[in-house]
Amino acid sequence: IYDSLSHYTSSIREMMSTSSAMFPKYLEPIRNQELKMTDTIKLFQRVQPVLVDTMAQLGCLPTFKSSLELPYNSRIILICAFLASHNPARLDKRFFCKGKSSRRKVRSRTTAKLSEVLKGPKTFPLDRLLAIYCSVTQDGTIPCSDILISVSSLVSLNLLVRVSVDLLEQPKYKCLVPLPVVQTLAKESGVDLETYYFNH
Repeated sequence: IYDSLSHYTSSIREMMSTSSAMFPKYLEPIRNQELKMTDTIKLFQRVQPVLVDTMAQLGCLPTFKSSLELPYNSRIILICAFLASHNPARLDKRFFCKGKSSRRKVRSRTTAKLSEVLKGPKTFPLDRLLAIYCSVTQDGTIPCSDILISVSSLVSLNLLVRVSVDLLEQPKYKCLVPLPVVQTLAKESGVDLETYYFNH
């Protein structure tokens, strides 16, 4: 849990409060015999909404509505930013390259997959976001300047955060929006999120 929380706070007290709020939810499916103690990934996915809500209440994350009122193109960019933050970069060819009739499931050890989940959203460079956007929309005709304006707008709304400050380096960002909100955006925008999302 520390690996996930450390992205948002360095306060031990806040980490302990969040962990206390998450633990009963974590145990609930075990007590109901829905899951086993060894189903660590599914168990953690159950408590992710609690993690996001609790961190928002503590002021470590912005509070999100279930549906965001954004222009269509900004919604698509936000969805792509979520994918860039949560999908491993090594799998981009598998999920986003054209000509792939099927996307094979990735096999890896449970500990490795759990590690990916616990790390939380990761940073991504702007060019990766643009590549994912072109793949999802199948449209490379939208001017890059329009996309940059939308990205800047999302940063000002605290939906994305820019993590690189060196003007000589390529901009890097991180998506702060949780999965339930992105699922709603994808449904409203006609994007099949499950086609592109590496669901650990």
